[in-house]
Amino acid sequence: MDYYRPPGTAGTVLRAAPPPAADPEPRFEVELSLSMRAVAGALERDREWRERLASAICPIEVPAIGAFLPAAAPYLQGTWGPNDGWAWAIQRLTVASLSAGDSMLVYRGASVSDANGTQNLLQGFQGSAGAVQAWTPGRSGCIIAANQNIIVSGTLTGGPYMLNADVIQIETWAVPYFLL
Repeated sequence: MDYYRPPGTAGTVLRAAPPPAADPEPRFEVELSLSMRAVAGALERDREWRERLASAICPIEVPAIGAFLPAAAPYLQGTWGPNDGWAWAIQRLTVASLSAGDSMLVYRGASVSDANGTQNLLQGFQGSAGAVQAWTPGRSGCIIAANQNIIVSGTLTGGPYMLNADVIQIETWAVPYFLL
């Protein structure tokens, strides 16, 4: 029984197609079939993924560390590190108000005890009267994890000191994608 008949053939007996002639040269045939619904679904999933990734990576304003005195060093301000579930990519650190004999060291760590040696040292700034100094480690050159903060130490004689930053905040699951 025929379930499909070409138009205009109702009530006639369809004859079988003749067998294909033997082709002396091999041929390759491909049949391509696309479902517009499948393509639209894939595009929608891709759009949702890109939106989720974009919302997981964003620049934020970080409050400046300001007006701390040498007696406070090593100085750790709790708001100078990402919250749980997030990481920071530091784009710029700027220090001001260093006296000529000052040396400011910037570390990453979970507590002030991490501000020693060179293992956690990020950058050092040498005092120069009235100069503003900046460190720009690059887009992914300095990543701070959720359990870490910026810690300031060094040989500080004057003050008060100012430190500010530009950071990109990243949800922890998105860090590998940010680093690509």
